[in-house]
Amino acid sequence: MSESEVRFRALVEYGHDVITLLDERGQILFDSRSVVRVMGYTPEERLGRNINAYVHPDDLPSIGEKFAYALEHPGEVIQVEYRFLHKDGTWRWGEAIGVNRLDDPAVGAVVANHRDISDRKAVELALRKSEEQLRQSQKMEAVGRLAGGIAHDFNNVLTAVFGYVDLLLDQLDETDPKRADVLEIKGCAERAASLTRQLLAFSRRQVMQPRIIDLNTVVRRLENLIGRLVGDDVQMSVDLTPQEPLVVADPGHIEQVLMNLAANARDAMPEGGRLRIETRHEHVVAVETVSRPGLRPGLYELLVVSDTGTGMSPSVRERIFEPFFTTKEPGQGIGLGLATVYGIVKQSGGCVYADSEEGQGTTFVVYLPRATQEKAAAPTSSA
Repeated sequence: MSESEVRFRALVEYGHDVITLLDERGQILFDSRSVVRVMGYTPEERLGRNINAYVHPDDLPSIGEKFAYALEHPGEVIQVEYRFLHKDGTWRWGEAIGVNRLDDPAVGAVVANHRDISDRKAVELALRKSEEQLRQSQKMEAVGRLAGGIAHDFNNVLTAVFGYVDLLLDQLDETDPKRADVLEIKGCAERAASLTRQLLAFSRRQVMQPRIIDLNTVVRRLENLIGRLVGDDVQMSVDLTPQEPLVVADPGHIEQVLMNLAANARDAMPEGGRLRIETRHEHVVAVETVSRPGLRPGLYELLVVSDTGTGMSPSVRERIFEPFFTTKEPGQGIGLGLATVYGIVKQSGGCVYADSEEGQGTTFVVYLPRATQEKAAAPTSSA
C-alpha cells in the first residue's frame, strides 16, 4: 500500500465525522472508527445492519424520502438532520451529508458523512425559547403599563362616584326607598374598585407593605379555608419544608396568591381530583435559568400548587397571566385571578411559571427570593 493510501485510510478512519457506506437497501457496509466516539458502537457491531435501526421512528419517513431521492439522483449531495440512537440508549441529534456512489466501481455505495449536533440543537432550542419568552415578557410589560394607566384613571373616576354616593346617603333618611338604589350604586362602585386593585396588582403599581414572612405560616393559616374552597371532592395534601422558608413580601398579597392559585386548581377539576400545596428551598444555578426565563441564579423559596385537572394547551399556557384572558364560560370569571398572581409575584421580586399539558394537570411554581436582612430593610413599593 502506497504512502498516500495509508494517509487517506488514516484520515477516513480517525476523522472527526463518521463515514458510513450503505448499499441500495440501506444496509451498513462500512463505518469509520469515529463511530465509536459519536454513537458508542464499534464498526463491527453495526456491520450488516440496516441504518433505520438507529433512526428515531418519527424521523424514519424523512430519512426514507431522502434515501430514495439519493438513489434516483446519483452524485447529488443530500443533507438531512435526524435523531439517532446512541449505544447508551439516548436519542441524539445528528446531521448527515450523503451522496450516491453506487455506480462508481471504486466505491459502490451510498456515502454518508454524519456527526453529532446535539449541543448545537440544544443551543438553538434555548435561543428560540429565550426569544419567545422575551416577546412574551415585552407583551406583558406593555399590557401592564396599559392596565395600570387605565386602573389609575378609573380610580380617579371612582373616587368621585364614592364621594357623590356618600353625599346622597347623607341626604337620605334611613327609611327612604331611594336609599336602597344608592347603596346598590355604591356596591357596584366597590366591585369596580376591586377590579382596579387587581389591575394595579398585575401592573405592579399597588401599595405593598413587605416584611419577612414564613411561607409555611401562610399555608397553615389558609389550609382550612382552602379545603372549604375546593370542596369535598378534591383531596388536598400539604407538604411543607421543615426549614423556615422566609421571604420578604406583603403577607396579605401572598395569601391572595395562594387563594387565587387554589381557586384556579378547583376550577380545573370540575369532577374532583387532587390538590397539592408544597413549599421548598431551591438553589437556582445559571444553567437552570434556560428553562425558567427571567429567573436569575440565586437562593429561592418555592410555593408550589399542583392539580390533577384538565391541564392546558401550549396556546392557553402562553396567555394565562394576561388580564381578562379566560377559558371559562361568560359570567364564570373575568380572567384577573392569575394576572393578579403574576403582578404580586413580580412586584415581590419573584417569578411564577405554569407547567402543564392537556389532560395531565397543572403545576404553578412561585419563586420568591430567600429573605436576608438586607432585603428586609428594602423600601416599600408604592403606586
